[in-house]
Amino acid sequence: MQYKMKFAPLSEPLSFWLDFVRGSAAVLVLLDHSRGQLFGSYGPSFSGADHALTKVFFVLFGMGTQAVMCFFVMSGLLIAPRFLSGKELNGRLLKDYSIARLSRIWVVAIPALIISAAAANLSMAVFGASTSAFGTHCAPGATDIAANLLFLNKAYFPTICSNGPYWSIHNEMFYYIMWPALMFGIAAESRKLRYGCTALLALMVSSLLVFDEPGLHNTLLLFPVWIAGGLCLALPEPRGPLWLWGALAALAVVAPNMLRLEGAWLIEAYVIAISFALFFRKASSSTFVPPAPAVAFFRWLANISFSLYLTHVILVNLTRTFLQFGLKADVPFRSFSALSLGVYAGLLLAAMCLAQVFYLLFERHSHHVRRLAMTLVDRPGANRKRALANE
Repeated sequence: MQYKMKFAPLSEPLSFWLDFVRGSAAVLVLLDHSRGQLFGSYGPSFSGADHALTKVFFVLFGMGTQAVMCFFVMSGLLIAPRFLSGKELNGRLLKDYSIARLSRIWVVAIPALIISAAAANLSMAVFGASTSAFGTHCAPGATDIAANLLFLNKAYFPTICSNGPYWSIHNEMFYYIMWPALMFGIAAESRKLRYGCTALLALMVSSLLVFDEPGLHNTLLLFPVWIAGGLCLALPEPRGPLWLWGALAALAVVAPNMLRLEGAWLIEAYVIAISFALFFRKASSSTFVPPAPAVAFFRWLANISFSLYLTHVILVNLTRTFLQFGLKADVPFRSFSALSLGVYAGLLLAAMCLAQVFYLLFERHSHHVRRLAMTLVDRPGANRKRALANE
């Protein structure tokens, strides 16, 4: 039994907008976390709090969580359709898919977590403190790294303190497993696969219901965000110009920081999911031809986005610790000055440079790692071109 849905193509305009959103979302996360450590949260104690530019600063540089929702939508768009394309849902597909996903995550995550943990422990040794989103005492050990690399963080073990953004990787990996488990449970050609995947899905859902806190990062509550992206290219093309749907998607990201509605985080996440799903569906049929320099720039930014996402917090945490415990500076800064804005701009630039270096050292080699892994686990003489085309 197979399920096949008709999806709009991954056209060149859509590819450009995916690169644009992915790269921009990674930068938004960087802007948010850097702003949070250096300037704290918006409040009346901040000098010039009533000034319009101050409010704009905290609104535009505080959209990290919304940016992660965009990542989930794009992830679903790129992953989910392959299990609804009419291909046979067999063990071969499952093996190739598993290797592709794990190699894609681990090539970046393993060095990123190890380096972040080493930096945190070094900071503890030098300054007697290591500032992170979880406090000022962060000294992760081997157990923390192992639990996070096995994606047991957030729900079952704490997310490693030296790399707070890693919470979303737990969600991503569970979605990578839950969606094919659902599809295989329904339509796998093997009865063993159907039963096994159904049991796995039931185990994952039930354990998440017990252990995963029902808050802003809850895996199950945010699964519809991922699914919205996965099914968006099967929707009818929405009417109206592309710029209108793009404006609505941008508004969905900005509005939560402007309105600050208490307890509305799940509604905000779903609004982002729907708006970006419709925007990407419209973009797939667009005839928009972006300028070549814009294509090249956002392709580069998208290429380093994962490295940027998992490495920027290393410099963010070290900078805050050095200022607070090394220089004994009064941070978070409570006003804008040449010094505070200069430190902020320098941190952003340094984080971008680190991401580029990290990409060159690790992320760009993920395809080679995947090919090697497939060669090691595959039967001798098998044709790998078919498997690699599935990525």
